[in-house]
Amino acid sequence: SYLLGNTADAISISVALTIVCLVAAIQEYRSELALERLTELIPHTTTVIRNGNVTELLAKELVVGDLVVLGTGDRVPADCR
Repeated sequence: SYLLGNTADAISISVALTIVCLVAAIQEYRSELALERLTELIPHTTTVIRNGNVTELLAKELVVGDLVVLGTGDRVPADCR
């Protein structure tokens, strides 16, 4: 629009794009914070076979030699190899 001589249109489009980008950035930031808060509320547990016994424990307590039992919908612990 600016190249065609419509300065007012170019300014209004620029302002609208700036507002949309700011709102999107704020929403993204808020959603990331909400997700972090939710993940802190839910403990990351996993089912393992340790020493022949099936046990449910926190994912951060995994040690070498644990066999992780996975089922449908289970989250795979990051320490799993």
